[in-house]
Amino acid sequence: MRQYVINGKLVKLYDSIDELPVVNFQKYNKCVLIDAGLGSDIESVDAKIISVAKMISKGETEKAMGELQNMRQAMHLIVSEVSPKYLAFAALVHSVDGVKNTDLSDDGLKELLGKINEAPASMIEGFLNFVKKNFVPSWKRTTRRCS
Repeated sequence: MRQYVINGKLVKLYDSIDELPVVNFQKYNKCVLIDAGLGSDIESVDAKIISVAKMISKGETEKAMGELQNMRQAMHLIVSEVSPKYLAFAALVHSVDGVKNTDLSDDGLKELLGKINEAPASMIEGFLNFVKKNFVPSWKRTTRRCS
């Protein structure tokens, strides 16, 4: 586990898949997948608009409709001030000042982010990149078998 002091609070983060509870891992994965597919900022929306325009010009209307639905969801996330990327980070928080993070709902994770709202984006991005590169279960690193 890694520890950071953010807003004067001690924040413990899971940094190994071997210690991460499965529900946290599922929430983390869901948020990462949403962010990868939809994005969560205006640049992502702009890229979707360009993509939809190209599909329409090629006559790919069904594909364009699917992208518009994705863009609609991305817009909803942006307006709701919910970033799937930062929710993914919040799912990796073990505890804040000794209080374990157990509410993995979007609202619960958003509330948790409010407690550490002065965390630099660069720290969160760096930690998420570290996790992405290093979340390899020990069973993939060894030849142990499950029975």
